[in-house]
Amino acid sequence: MKDKFNKREYDREYSKEHYSQFKAKLKKDDMVELNGLLKKYNLNKTQFVMKAKELLEKGKL
Repeated sequence: MKDKFNKREYDREYSKEHYSQFKAKLKKDDMVELNGLLKKYNLNKTQFVMKAKELLEKGKL
C-alpha cells in the first residue's frame, strides 16, 4: 500500500536540502538596536542579510 503524503515531512526535508541557517552571537544591546532598525526599515533578518551581501558584492560595505 502506498504511504500517505506527509506535507510537514516533505517541507522539513525540502528545507533541510535547500537552505542553511545563519547564526550570529551579538551583545544584547546590539540586538535590541538591530531589531529596532529592522522594524524601522520594515526588514526581516533574511532580507537584512541579503541586502548586506549585495553591498559586499558591490564593494560598498
